[in-house]
Amino acid sequence: MPDASFEIDDPGHNILEYYVIDGERIDPEPVARRDIGWAMAEVAPPEFGPYGGHTFLFDFGATNFMHVSKAEPGPLPYDSRILRVDPSGETHLFADGLQGGWNELRFDRDRMYISCLRRSFSTGEYHEPDGSLYEIRVKP
Repeated sequence: MPDASFEIDDPGHNILEYYVIDGERIDPEPVARRDIGWAMAEVAPPEFGPYGGHTFLFDFGATNFMHVSKAEPGPLPYDSRILRVDPSGETHLFADGLQGGWNELRFDRDRMYISCLRRSFSTGEYHEPDGSLYEIRVKP
């Protein structure tokens, strides 16, 4: 694979674009565009309160194990964030201060589950905790 490196972070090249869909018409111009590197976006179900139908995705912060296989020694920084994209395409900060590495989120009705996999799982060093699981629940 040309230009592949296990020592240097990928500069990011996946572009996430948001479009307005009105009935059967899709506006050809995106309302927002963001270079996200790699993130899995999830749409919140209607049970997720006022954010039902909004799209959620991660900003992995300084360390994204999908783009680097060897992080600096020591604990990973707590600079990962969850971003919320409203139906108009505007991006908002939803949660921050999460530890980086590799993060994912999934929804189950009124709950968002967040997983954080860290150094040992990704690099095989096996001397750090492998990760954590969090829940954010909508209050009625």
